[in-house]
Amino acid sequence: PNNSGYWIIDNKSQDNKSMTSDVNRNAFVEMQPTTNSDAQNWKITELTNNVSFDENKYYRIQSTILGTSRSLDGGADGVVIDMTANTQTQYWKIIKQPGGLYKLQNTPLGVKKVMDIKNDRVNNTKPIMDKSTDAAGQFWLISKNDDGSYIFNNSWQTADALSCHVVEKPDNIVVKLDINDGNASRNWTITEVDPTQE
Repeated sequence: PNNSGYWIIDNKSQDNKSMTSDVNRNAFVEMQPTTNSDAQNWKITELTNNVSFDENKYYRIQSTILGTSRSLDGGADGVVIDMTANTQTQYWKIIKQPGGLYKLQNTPLGVKKVMDIKNDRVNNTKPIMDKSTDAAGQFWLISKNDDGSYIFNNSWQTADALSCHVVEKPDNIVVKLDINDGNASRNWTITEVDPTQE
């Protein structure tokens, strides 16, 4: 960092260029020749979301608008809301990652997979189960609300959160990323479970 606590961010593949914010183009960010201008000074802030989970335990994730009768389920059909049941696809491990982020993992069919956002170049909002990689869509910032519920913001699309939409009661329920605007459909409960006791 420089004397003001700001950083110049370079890219290994682009010599003598640094990340630059262009205020004349709605703060558009691009790589430009390094000048140490204010537009190239960045503050790096560690995420502090004041949550912690035991990655050796399992958790059940449920939408606050649907209650305990339905749970987040990650299986062969993707990530859905299904009737609460004693099934591996509804038992989640919340695995801590660098930077205050988490991965959501379960073990359907005995294969460890994590929740990801499908990059289909259409709307990029559909959660799926996929092999764990460094893809940004697999990392989640989990924040706790004042009422004890949680919000799952995606690190690939940082303005969006995991949401539950009831399209047509009671069975047409859609899980997707949506803008995090404070709507209750973005709120989830996380409850520790013991699969051997359910």
